[in-house]
Amino acid sequence: MQILKTVVDHGPMPVVEFHGQGGEEIQVRLNARSAADDDETLIEVAKVMMLHAAAFDQPVEGSGKPGTTEQRPRWEGPPENRPSGYLPANDDPDRDRDAAGETLTNPDKRKLSDALTTKNKEP
Repeated sequence: MQILKTVVDHGPMPVVEFHGQGGEEIQVRLNARSAADDDETLIEVAKVMMLHAAAFDQPVEGSGKPGTTEQRPRWEGPPENRPSGYLPANDDPDRDRDAAGETLTNPDKRKLSDALTTKNKEP
């Protein structure tokens, strides 16, 4: 999510709101802090809290052992096209080469008829 706007509410329990594209919003509620805490300090504390939450390694529901029906598949295509229920790719398909030596940003296709070909092979 790209952050477009950050809002700080200095109430009894300060809230830092991160507003993103498409109306997405993340709110971080902080314990009562010193009135001397300025916006910049509260924003930094909220960022650290989000980093800790993101690093908290809880298993994803449905991400069972490989080969079981509980395992969720990984999406290897563009992230913006990932269907719900798919886990993100382990690698970065825009940068890391696939088995054919191609990336999403450099698929080695020069003309429309190349769409059905793979590297060094004709359809």
